Amino acid sequence: RGLAVAANEAPEDTKIVGASTGSIILILAGTLSVTTLLALISKNIASVAKDIIGIRNQIETLRQQKLLTTVIEKELKKQETTKKDQALKEIISLIKKQTPGLDGEQVTAVESSIKKLLTFNEKGGNVDFVAPDTDGDDPDEDESEGNEERRGALAAVRSAIHEYQEVRE
Repeated sequence: RGLAVAANEAPEDTKIVGASTGSIILILAGTLSVTTLLALISKNIASVAKDIIGIRNQIETLRQQKLLTTVIEKELKKQETTKKDQALKEIISLIKKQTPGLDGEQVTAVESSIKKLLTFNEKGGNVDFVAPDTDGDDPDEDESEGNEERRGALAAVRSAIHEYQEVRE
């Protein structure tokens, strides 16, 4: 919802078009701007998740080696919280650059969405994207300014998705 609001679109414009059983797999159909925002956020969350996993591994390693004290554990958990807070600020800053002119309500909605996505990721959830196909040389497509803008937007979405997938792996 928050990302749609930030993109000045109705949340209803992003639809769940399919779901699978076994895991929670939702297939969403979204606009270019919402998909781009989600890919950019996911990329940043994936890199934060790696850092947090590293900190948690340190805690577990020290615990197994019987070197973990409550002071060390508190400090490492403090680092984890700091990383999350910094990530939230960085992501909101990135969203503000991507969608200038956000008002207070939109920023709050985006912040809430990012926190939910961080929590989802921490609990083992995974977000993945299928990049839009590259436009071939379609003879029926004219070279109007609108189509050029559309191609540029699709290229930006593709790039954001590929960057996210690189960080995630």
